Order: sequence, then C-alpha cells, then structure tokens
Amino acid sequence: MSLTPTDLARALTEQLDAGSTIPALSQWAYKLHAEHAKGLAPDLRDLLLELGGMEDGPAFEYSRDELYALAAELGAAG
Repeated sequence: MSLTPTDLARALTEQLDAGSTIPALSQWAYKLHAEHAKGLAPDLRDLLLELGGMEDGPAFEYSRDELYALAAELGAAG
C-alpha cells in the first residue's frame, strides 16, 4: 500500500501528539521512507528525506509548530 499525503499527515500528527522529540521524528521519517520507498510519490519521498535530515543539526530542524502546520497542509492536500 502506498503512503498518501493524508496518511502522512495523520501519522505525523500522532507522532507530535505523542511528544516525539526532533531526533525521534527524524528517525521515524527515515524508517517510514524505507518502508514505503517504492510506492512513494516523489514529493512525499523528498519530504520524508527532508524530515529525516532534521537530525543533522538545528539548521535543518522544523519547530513543532511548523511540523503541525505541515501536517495540516498535507491533510488538506490529501
């Protein structure tokens, strides 16, 4: 099954609501990318890789508010 923007929005919101840290969210995004790599739309693939890169340092991190806004955008696009 391929991952849709709505699926990603729901999963990201669940991670945020559970209090996941930025490093944990980064690892989660990499894992999700690996699990769905073959069926991902290019924009979702790129987004998951970008989220996975948050662990590379503060310059690459999204704030929690930005991540909630991103989830809302994904949900609206889905």
